[in-house]
Amino acid sequence: MNRAAIVARGLHKSFKGAKGGTQEVLRGIDFEVGQGEVFALLGSNGAGKTTAIRILATLIAADGGTAEVCGFDVARQGRKVRECISLTGQFAAVDDILTGRENLIMMGKLRHIPDPRGEAERQLATFGLTEAADKPLSQYSGGMKRRLDLAMSMIGSPQVVFLDEPTTGLDPQGRQSVWEVVRTMARSGVTVFLTTQYLEEADSLADRIAVLDGGRIAASGSATQLKSLAPPPKLELSFLEEAEMARALKALAGYDAQACGLSLLVSTDGSVRQAAEVLAALESARIAATFAQRPPTLEEAFLFIIGAGSKTDRSPGTGMIDEDPDNGYADGDSDSSYTGENPEFECTDENLEIECTGEDPDSSYTEGDPDNGYAGRSLTHEGALR
Repeated sequence: MNRAAIVARGLHKSFKGAKGGTQEVLRGIDFEVGQGEVFALLGSNGAGKTTAIRILATLIAADGGTAEVCGFDVARQGRKVRECISLTGQFAAVDDILTGRENLIMMGKLRHIPDPRGEAERQLATFGLTEAADKPLSQYSGGMKRRLDLAMSMIGSPQVVFLDEPTTGLDPQGRQSVWEVVRTMARSGVTVFLTTQYLEEADSLADRIAVLDGGRIAASGSATQLKSLAPPPKLELSFLEEAEMARALKALAGYDAQACGLSLLVSTDGSVRQAAEVLAALESARIAATFAQRPPTLEEAFLFIIGAGSKTDRSPGTGMIDEDPDNGYADGDSDSSYTGENPEFECTDENLEIECTGEDPDSSYTEGDPDNGYAGRSLTHEGALR
């Protein structure tokens, strides 16, 4: 691993519950993120993903443990941390009245960079927004607003970028566009710390992944390493007619076979011998089918790791985690909740990452942080740290 850009050791955080008592959200998590890595933190709603980001970004203080970002202690050197990071929350924090170019120039001026107009032009080109630069944001699609939001995050050349569920609510095309932006960030040497509800997003983007469950890191490694923890591959059998599939289910009564449309997913030990036995059973019954060996997905690995395969409510094929509506936020601040019923639009407007109300760039975010001035860095209308 490269020299660590982020180091967390034994982070603890609890919040007061709505009915009294406390809820322990983080129970001593440890991880490191190398410079230039894309690191994904996965977990169901309430696992503590956003809480971890808020601690690392100095928005809240941990109850215990230590964390360093860019070599600076988040509790004692908050100003230094904020000078080297950028945070993009779950919803685009842009000004809809301004044009894309004006938003970027405004951010450059708020960050006191030498040439805000020139920097705005560079970011517009990098994020593919030059043609739409002078249009008001009311004419931008959701994906274009998100790309602009990310472009604003790159003003000032941060070393570390925190992306908290950056594709929430976007359509597939918008998500692909944001993914390419994240890859562009990584190629430029920026360290990206990503949380997401989409397993294929982490699979596509992340160099390393950590699974947060019950307030602890349950597993970590590359996507390939995590997939190796899942049960063996399945044999996928496809049929042209339901009647043929029904006959196949009878012929394979001794196997664990699950119907999925006009296909059967047959659990095997991954060996050629057992695959041949399954196909021989179909041949004996004169059943026509095509087949493919289907490797474990990251979604299957995730469910296996957290042991939630039998209790998770999910929409088939959405690749979204949906478990716990109690998401560990203090005083009613809620994370985006997902229902598994409408994968096209599942975020709510409940989550505003508001930690301050003022316009004071030296607003104090961190509890007990004696060095928490923002050095002129902007606080947007949604309270997200830029």
